Amino acid sequence: MNLRIIKSKWLNDIDIQSDYCLHGQVELFINKNKIAIYPQEITLSSTGLFLMRIIKENYEVAQKWGNYLFPCCGFTFYKNEETEEVKKNILVINQGCCNGTDLFIKHIGSNLLIKYQDNEEIISMEEYKKMVFEFVKTVEEKYKKNKKKNIKDRYEKEGYEAFWKEWYIRKNDLTIAST
Repeated sequence: MNLRIIKSKWLNDIDIQSDYCLHGQVELFINKNKIAIYPQEITLSSTGLFLMRIIKENYEVAQKWGNYLFPCCGFTFYKNEETEEVKKNILVINQGCCNGTDLFIKHIGSNLLIKYQDNEEIISMEEYKKMVFEFVKTVEEKYKKNKKKNIKDRYEKEGYEAFWKEWYIRKNDLTIAST
């Protein structure tokens, strides 16, 4: 499996401080076959969070976390109040529109089985972690240049803060595991 960001941006038609989600395009290869991500432009920030969640659990169900693994949109963040999920550090529910791409990802010992239609590949967890770390590092660098957001609604602010709290918890786990 190989995944890389080929383009990233904030939405053109709104104020950068009002756009909570980083958008862009990715290239994804499974077993050296290029996978068509639909739509072509996805929400990179939500994808990064979802990819980090897979380090601890399988992704076998479409829209498991309220969205696709590679979602078109990820514009609504809600602070998660579900006790069992919060115990697993799923601190935010991130919803968007009904477009996106999903993969089937299952833990098999220290490896992951990745499937999409007729394409499948088994990769080591360490290889996956390195790939995800590079992905989230790229997303985070873009946010660091534009971190200040203008969030007026209390619930949106709580959701956005929960997103970044979970992001850093998972990135820390990813960093510790990768060293």
